[in-house]
Amino acid sequence: MEKVFLHIGIMKTATTFFQEVIFPRLNNTLFLPKTYIGLNHSFEKLKYTDDSLLDEDEIRKEFDKFSNRRVLISSETLVGNPLYNNINRTCIAKRLKKLFPNATIILFIRGQFDVLRSFYKLYVHEGPTVIQPITQFYSYPVGYDTGYKFEDIARSPDTSNYKTYYRNKIHIDNFKYFEIVKLYTELFDDVRVYLFEDFINNPKQFVHSLENLLEDKVENLEDIDFNIRYRKSITNLETEHKIFYNKLNILTNKKIFTSPLFFIYKRIHRKSNSFESFFDKIQKYYVENNNFLIKNYPEIGIQNYPEKYQF
Repeated sequence: MEKVFLHIGIMKTATTFFQEVIFPRLNNTLFLPKTYIGLNHSFEKLKYTDDSLLDEDEIRKEFDKFSNRRVLISSETLVGNPLYNNINRTCIAKRLKKLFPNATIILFIRGQFDVLRSFYKLYVHEGPTVIQPITQFYSYPVGYDTGYKFEDIARSPDTSNYKTYYRNKIHIDNFKYFEIVKLYTELFDDVRVYLFEDFINNPKQFVHSLENLLEDKVENLEDIDFNIRYRKSITNLETEHKIFYNKLNILTNKKIFTSPLFFIYKRIHRKSNSFESFFDKIQKYYVENNNFLIKNYPEIGIQNYPEKYQF
């Protein structure tokens, strides 16, 4: 391929908007969306197959179809899937380096608390049978939230609090950005990190910066209404309602009953299962890591958003 751009994530940084609205409008760059990557057998192997079963030649043959083309590949799971605690992040990065040694890496990041809030809202509104409170939806390092003590476990058969790395509990370490940036900058010569906050503040300027990187133009950019929510956001109140209704399955759709009950519930349990109690709990957790990022990669600019990134 003439030139390869890899947009690797992360999730919850307007990736769907760019994949559905912006990238398909590029004039001279072949865009391979996550639907292609997700349905392509070879590319799925790149992300999930063990080394002993990986056939790199098979994957190279797949991409020979796009020889002599400028190609943009976009999939937020290329940087790892938080639902699996990003267990394949480094493996994917090394494989991408072998396959596309001269690729330009494009990474979007977002203030950690906003990402954590967004993941939990998505989980709540996907409608599981039993909704966990946010404090149980995420897991933490041993010693931060709980201590691993034999005498405590011996007294209680419930050891769930001590399992800090397993599926269906997203670990908060997944959003330490310094390690992600370090991993890719040590492998690739050209790594570009963009802030979701910059996109929100000035979306057209943000897209223009991508055009400059891609050396391409987004067709009919002036026709895009950036004020329209292409994916409807979910408010904190809606999330609290969904959690409450989940506890009253029989009355779930009878809002004439649930609305007054919800008001009473909020008055009694102002902090219970709330975002505030969770973020109070981890309020300084990312400070050290974000300071590493600022010190080593000041050009990224998270220091411009102290209200979004703790440092």
